[in-house]
Amino acid sequence: MSTFVEGLDLAGRTVLPFTTHAMSRRGNAPRDYARLLPASTIGDGLAVQGETVADADGDVQRWLRTTGLLPD
Repeated sequence: MSTFVEGLDLAGRTVLPFTTHAMSRRGNAPRDYARLLPASTIGDGLAVQGETVADADGDVQRWLRTTGLLPD
């Protein structure tokens, strides 16, 4: 994650973390992004358990709608 954001200028932008996980949900991702991107807004992210990814379409669609990335 840190390697990914180090090469980007995300100042003034909103970052919406999304991840798959085994047990930790989003873990420390929101806190880590906030530390790595102090000039960015860290919005609500999405965490999908790896074993349920194939069935996560509804969760992803809802998350995209609540973030405004997908129209209602």
